Amino acid sequence: MKFTPKSEDDLKRESLLAPGTYDFEVLSAEETQSKKSGADMIALKLRVFSDQGERSVRDWLMPSMGFKLRHFAETTGMLAAYDAGTFNAEHCKGRSGRVILVIKDSEQYGPQNNVKDYEKKAAAAESPVVPVAAKKIPAASDETIPFARPLIAEVWG
Repeated sequence: MKFTPKSEDDLKRESLLAPGTYDFEVLSAEETQSKKSGADMIALKLRVFSDQGERSVRDWLMPSMGFKLRHFAETTGMLAAYDAGTFNAEHCKGRSGRVILVIKDSEQYGPQNNVKDYEKKAAAAESPVVPVAAKKIPAASDETIPFARPLIAEVWG
């Protein structure tokens, strides 16, 4: 058998998604604190969809990464909760949007997909509402609909 030997790093990179923008869904969200700073944050587990199948990616939302927190709220339709300052983990569960992934090398875990940012929703262009003209349905008569004629008189004479 002939093959090209691969390192552990190569094998791990093969299972990663290429850097890019993908659809996602929030599988779980939990209020927690950063181990380093003690700051409040929301730990997310995302299901990311690609042509290669689904992948699970972790992310952490915190006030110190304000742009990412706001963009997450925007892509998932929670901008009103964000603007009101009432954004929490419970609001995140089951939400979906678009995520921007990169590959980051970690000394501890090796190469892995990381969330760079969340794609902001494009402002929807307002399209004018054009009323559709109602179509007039012609009135039916016994002559135009064959089964509408009383058959009893013909059968029983």
